[in-house]
Amino acid sequence: MAILIVDDSNFSRSVTEAILNLNGYHNTVPVESARQAFAYLRLNDVAGYKPAIDLIVMDIIMPEIDGMDACRIIKANAHYKDVPVIMVTANTEVERIEQAFAAGAMDYITKPLHEIELLARVRSALKLKKEIDGRKAH
Repeated sequence: MAILIVDDSNFSRSVTEAILNLNGYHNTVPVESARQAFAYLRLNDVAGYKPAIDLIVMDIIMPEIDGMDACRIIKANAHYKDVPVIMVTANTEVERIEQAFAAGAMDYITKPLHEIELLARVRSALKLKKEIDGRKAH
């Protein structure tokens, strides 16, 4: 199961990756910006190879392109429309959380990250992705 981690903070990105790796999620792809995520996902390559990603964990507040806009752009791509996105934010305002869901996020986690919460949400998201993939196969 491949997990794309998108966060401009080296510290946050490293903590997220370490928690996931230490708990058996070894196929992680850390990137520091939405633009790097788009490049990794090959969003501009309409006919070419698309890497398989099962989950995206993405910070909301990033320079240039924030997590919400990035989520909208990724979800607009047919290849990635069913990939769950978990948004990470220090902001707990209800309006901001509603915006994240409207952008296509399936869940959110508040900073600072707590290992138990991150793992529970990752497990739920990956279970949902597996269910979606199973239904598409039939």
